Amino acid sequence: MKKAKLFLLFLLVVLAAHVKAQVNYLFSANSIPYVPVSGGITPHLLSDYPGVWELTDEGFATVPIGFDFVYNMENYTQANVCVNGFITLGGTLDIFYNYPYYKNTIAWAPPYNKRPIIAPLWDDLVLSDTSMLVYKTTGTAPFRVFTI
Repeated sequence: MKKAKLFLLFLLVVLAAHVKAQVNYLFSANSIPYVPVSGGITPHLLSDYPGVWELTDEGFATVPIGFDFVYNMENYTQANVCVNGFITLGGTLDIFYNYPYYKNTIAWAPPYNKRPIIAPLWDDLVLSDTSMLVYKTTGTAPFRVFTI
């Protein structure tokens, strides 16, 4: 029994040395009423799908964050925003590399398992009015906030 515990401890130490966890992020729940973003910028949306719904259903844009955002030990200065309720960091969105995002799956083999992704409202959404999609950076360094 003692050898098993010692082995388990050893295994945990070895595995912990190779883990890249986000340990510096804090989360706390709040109940704050929704306030629309005022004075934001409406991004120019693009789409790889021609047709009537191209911008309201599958539209995307690359926008500046307004500061260096460090995530997983990498700096990002831009976000790729999609009308389907998600944002990716770095690179750009296009149909070949980002099709799984539109389908709400990133479990496919490379090159489709790209990350990082922020997806609070991730679904196959259709916007009725793309002018309501706005972004804005507020605050002063080092307390800046990117809102979309």
